[in-house]
Amino acid sequence: MNMKVAIPLVVAIVLGVVAAIVASRMVSSGPQIVQSDAGLVPVIVAARPLNPGDKIASTDFKLTKTTPETVPGMAVINPESLVGRVTRIQVLAGQTLIEPMLAPEGAAGGLQGLIKPGMRAITIGINTESGVGGFLEPGARIDLVCRMTDVRQGSQSSQTIAQNVEILAVGQRLTAGPVVADPNQPPQGPPNNVTLLVSPQQAELIDLAAAGQMRLVLRSATDGEVAAVSGATHSDLRNAAASFARKDPSDQDNDPVEASSVTGTDPFAPVTPATFDPRENGTTDRREARVRSVTIIRNGVESTVSLRDANTSRPDPGEFSGGNDLLEPVEP
Repeated sequence: MNMKVAIPLVVAIVLGVVAAIVASRMVSSGPQIVQSDAGLVPVIVAARPLNPGDKIASTDFKLTKTTPETVPGMAVINPESLVGRVTRIQVLAGQTLIEPMLAPEGAAGGLQGLIKPGMRAITIGINTESGVGGFLEPGARIDLVCRMTDVRQGSQSSQTIAQNVEILAVGQRLTAGPVVADPNQPPQGPPNNVTLLVSPQQAELIDLAAAGQMRLVLRSATDGEVAAVSGATHSDLRNAAASFARKDPSDQDNDPVEASSVTGTDPFAPVTPATFDPRENGTTDRREARVRSVTIIRNGVESTVSLRDANTSRPDPGEFSGGNDLLEPVEP
């Protein structure tokens, strides 16, 4: 071997060995990071995703350790008490199990485990219109509005019979989210019923209202306030239409046709017939009549004529507001 090549190679090898020895000593003399469970506390987490109504088995959860400050309140600490409990909501894998997620001890699985003590579950039929277009999901909150007919008076009214009601199930589905279609099953249409969590009194009202027309009104997820409502009638509908027809008083001169709206007069109210006293024309007979205005355009000239109904005594032609040359007195 050429000495000019061998000498640098040997020097490089020696330097590499020295560097490795120095590095090893530095690592061994540095601070050691020791993994310790000191200060950690055990918690119970879900070993797999759990759906509402699932009965928990021993293989559905596992123990893990975490720092005390990360443990949520009301966490389940006894694994033995967890077996046989039923989940009330959807639980993700790895999520710490806490009491509000679970139904009371002894509750049955399925829908029964989702019914709170003192409450009831009732199912009602829906369609696309009454079911908010198919946007209802389990866990959503709704109001129920019913249209009722008064047989005696022949009128209809709309009443809110329940507010802030929780939807337990939409069809057979107990969990929110998109529905995963089974390729081995024929496609299914939208669900035609929902199951609600209500009080016993609300269940009676809903059962009675189901005989009429009922709609579900979707609420915001953050709105739990019970609104003060008094129902709506056809009179309220007419008043609402009249209020939309009213204009600002400054528009009265520009649009005299809407004068009744400007003054607040209800355009749907019955017309009161005008009265006149024929005694002013030399007679003692007094009758009521309707006065109507008729616009006549002749040769490009516009004139207005006031006419009374035929159930009055013969009017004096002099009482017409215009167009006297176009009308002749009618003999009785």
